[in-house]
Amino acid sequence: MSHNQISGSGNWNVLDNGVENSIIQATGTRTSHDFYPSLPPLVILSDGTIAPIIVIALKPVYKMLKPTRGNTRNDGQPLIRLDIACVPNGLLLTQQPNYLAQYNGLLFPGKDDKSKNPRKLRARVSFEILTKIASWRVKSIDIPMS
Repeated sequence: MSHNQISGSGNWNVLDNGVENSIIQATGTRTSHDFYPSLPPLVILSDGTIAPIIVIALKPVYKMLKPTRGNTRNDGQPLIRLDIACVPNGLLLTQQPNYLAQYNGLLFPGKDDKSKNPRKLRARVSFEILTKIASWRVKSIDIPMS
C-alpha cells in the first residue's frame, strides 16, 4: 500500500504545523525500511464531528490458467475471489494497543525500486496477521466461475 493509503500516529505538537505522523518500520523476514504514512488518524468533518480514518483494501485474486494449446482458448485470467481487508487506524497501529509492536510483520516492505524517494516507499499489509488481530478484519468473497 502507498504511504497515501495508511494513517499514522497523528502527532500534533506544534499548533501551526498541523498533524504530523511518526515514521514507522515496515519489517519483513529479510529486510525492513522506514515507512511514512501520510493520512492523519482523525479528521474533523464540516459539522465539527471528529471521525477516525478507516482504510479498507480490496484485493482481486485471479486464477492463472494454463497457456492456450492448439486451437483452444484459455479465456485469460478469470477473477475467482475478492479479499476485503480493514487496516487498523494509525492510532491503533502506533499508540493503543500498538499493533505494530505486538505483531511483527504486520507491515512489511513492498516491491519498490531502491532508488525511489524513501518518503514514497510502499508497505505490504499481512492479511494473515490482520486475521489474527480480529477475524472480521479480512473477508473473502468467492466469485463463481461460469
